[in-house]
Amino acid sequence: MGQKVNPHGLRVGVIKDWDSKWYAEADFADCLVEDYNIRKFLKRDCSVPVFPKSKSSAHLTE
Repeated sequence: MGQKVNPHGLRVGVIKDWDSKWYAEADFADCLVEDYNIRKFLKRDCSVPVFPKSKSSAHLTE
């Protein structure tokens, strides 16, 4: 039995272009460092929930 081949993969560069586009060519390293710093900040500082758990309205009326 033969292996199935993705027809899109065969046509890339011949009659089709890549699906993804790269816009940052000259400053790719700077963008990569900035992306890493943003992800690190979000994981470190924004992992705590912003809103504390609130009590239900039944507890407030007692």
